[in-house]
Amino acid sequence: MAIDQAQLWKEYARVYSRLRALSPYRNLLFEIIACARPGHDTRLLDLCCGDGGLLWALNASGYHCEVTALDKSEAMLGQARTEPYAGPVEFIAADLDQPISNWGLFGRYDRFICNNGLYALRSPASVLRRLHSHATSKAVLVVSTPGPDADPQALLAEHLQGLNGEELPHERHRLQKLLAPVAGYNEKICAELGTRAFHAPDEPQLRHWFESSGWQIAEIRRTYAGQNWLVIAERR
Repeated sequence: MAIDQAQLWKEYARVYSRLRALSPYRNLLFEIIACARPGHDTRLLDLCCGDGGLLWALNASGYHCEVTALDKSEAMLGQARTEPYAGPVEFIAADLDQPISNWGLFGRYDRFICNNGLYALRSPASVLRRLHSHATSKAVLVVSTPGPDADPQALLAEHLQGLNGEELPHERHRLQKLLAPVAGYNEKICAELGTRAFHAPDEPQLRHWFESSGWQIAEIRRTYAGQNWLVIAERR
């Protein structure tokens, strides 16, 4: 039976922010921002913004550039709107699988960020290609997306590294209890990775998505406890 993505995101939105309790997830958000290098005058498009995690990380890092946060899930956008942000921000409900003229964008953007969203699109390469119509000549695109053989337990293991004997059992128990609902939704997503519902590209496929859509890859590496690819690309 095909997964009902609309219902999945609606339910997941209630607990998605709990991922920030994991140091690998927080580090991922900060790593993405460091790769994007937004300036004071940067216009940034946050694709598949989810619950507003990128806004949280931008605020925590002292960046207050102009952000357009886009997601097709009203439930996720509802959570994102509650995220405090010191800079100008606009929230847009839009489906990235639709033509970009339907997204409600105006002007051009210097930075594009897509964290944990590309894998759920019908045609990732097509979406990346559409971005050019709203990209400045020196635009930078930063994408983090799951790779093959994802293992969510690796995130907990990385988080617990460095804790001493007394702290370890307590922290493990605290996180397992806190993240139990999140784990349930992640299991559903992982079960669909590599199927028609969700993509889990290997490196050649990932490179093809970018290179066939007019983006020049500057760097590609694994991140997020080995769960995700991180790609930094520039407009050709």
